[in-house]
Amino acid sequence: MKGSILSQLPRYDRFLGGKGTLEIGYPWLSVGAILALDGHIFRADQAHQAPRRVLELGSGGSTVFFAKRAESVLSVETDPTWSPLTLQALEKHGVASKVFLQACTNAESEWYVNAQPNSSFDLVLVDHAADHTVVGRGARHAFSRLPLALIALPKLRSTGWLVVDNYAIHGMHDFDYTGWETWVFDDMRYSGRGTLIARRRPGWARP
Repeated sequence: MKGSILSQLPRYDRFLGGKGTLEIGYPWLSVGAILALDGHIFRADQAHQAPRRVLELGSGGSTVFFAKRAESVLSVETDPTWSPLTLQALEKHGVASKVFLQACTNAESEWYVNAQPNSSFDLVLVDHAADHTVVGRGARHAFSRLPLALIALPKLRSTGWLVVDNYAIHGMHDFDYTGWETWVFDDMRYSGRGTLIARRRPGWARP
């Protein structure tokens, strides 16, 4: 498939380890989810408009991917090692002007995301990591993405898309998908089962 992740995918074992995603400008999500984003969600037609404003919790190849397809990307990065690498990749791919990348701690990220206007993003990606303050044996694996995800949720338009990577771990298995249509893209070798994409059902009203 020309011009898709299938044609640009590095060795699959490298991709599963997150290697090469920045270089090719694709997210470190399950391949099925990437194809859904590329082939449907970001392809406007008579049925829907492609997302224009993206909020991503966690930067990387996804930042490049969204910047090439959306009008603007606000990226919140809690891993200090990723911020400069992502910025370099954005420059390399020629899309740095469309992205604002905020590097901060987990605590700062909650304040920063909460300060964004409600209903102002068309797509929210939940894929952030623990910052340097999260220490101790097993602490990073046990780190929960749920608190920041819940803060980000009101920032999503009622017709917007929610993308959750590793949906079965990092606390996201406790997310309440009542009122959502969900599609899961599992991979047996992918951590956290895979990637989940969700959209509120028509007629849904925020309680």
